[in-house]
Amino acid sequence: MPDLAHVHSALLLAHEETLGDPRNSPEGLDRAACPPHRKHLAILAAGASAEGLSADDWRGWVLDGVGPEAQPLLDSAEECMRASGLWPWPS
Repeated sequence: MPDLAHVHSALLLAHEETLGDPRNSPEGLDRAACPPHRKHLAILAAGASAEGLSADDWRGWVLDGVGPEAQPLLDSAEECMRASGLWPWPS
């Protein structure tokens, strides 16, 4: 698992505008059992989906900003979002 402090800093630097936009907060996020960094990724997923990006585009967008070491976190976030009903793309 990547260093979460590094991932958090990289997410904020790369995607501060998207993370700070309340329109990107998916309904039910506050009740989801996902840990905080995964919730940040859920916000990014909701924003990406709203902009018409695919799930693969979202993954690439995040990895470009954070680095490939974040792949396990992305996988975990996707699993948590799907389990919580937050996955914004059709299965």
